Amino acid sequence: MHFHFEHVVRFPREILFRFFENPERLEVLHAGGSKVRVLAHETQLRVGAETWIEFTLAGCLPVVLGFRHTLFEAPFRFAEQAIHGPFSKFIHLHEFEPRADGTLVRDSLEVRLPWYYGGESGVGHLLARYISNAFQHRAETLDQLVREGTMKQFTEHLEIPGRT
Repeated sequence: MHFHFEHVVRFPREILFRFFENPERLEVLHAGGSKVRVLAHETQLRVGAETWIEFTLAGCLPVVLGFRHTLFEAPFRFAEQAIHGPFSKFIHLHEFEPRADGTLVRDSLEVRLPWYYGGESGVGHLLARYISNAFQHRAETLDQLVREGTMKQFTEHLEIPGRT
């Protein structure tokens, strides 16, 4: 099943991309929603780097997921695919497009479950609402971080290539 989400964040693309490329930000982006805990990650996002997380499904079921990054083109896009977890396929592409009012963050996901977890029907009935809610919550969290000035605190130490 394919999912597509878009959200304009009123923040410059280069800095927003740097925020997203740090796997530890997953815990910030999902705070107050589904519990996400980063178990392990490499210090720098690159093709081949792995990130391992645990998230709590339905408030009580811990699920460990491992991802390998398959694309990294700063500050335009990056992608990862699941290498561990209940999915037969999970590919997530993050894209960042500059806009006059900030940055369009576009997420494209391809998600499949094996037949014994219900296959396509399982994704539709069990996960579609959860995934949509998670991205809605993430959009609201990003807006709140920008509005409160917290995004600047997370990113003020970041050096952007080509800027002095």
